Amino acid sequence: MFQVGFGELVVVLVVALWVFGPERLPALARICGRWLGKTRQSYLAIKQEFQDELNKTTKQ
Repeated sequence: MFQVGFGELVVVLVVALWVFGPERLPALARICGRWLGKTRQSYLAIKQEFQDELNKTTKQ
């Protein structure tokens, strides 16, 4: 989906460290991780629902 190289990742981490500081960065990473996990779960649930509906319509 997204192609992020090592160089881009380092730049993002350095900017985040500079903007948020070393004290708040771990909490921010935890929040982002939870948000990404919930987003992924929602995406997978919706994808599964679409697959189930597609299978129902093709069987009828």
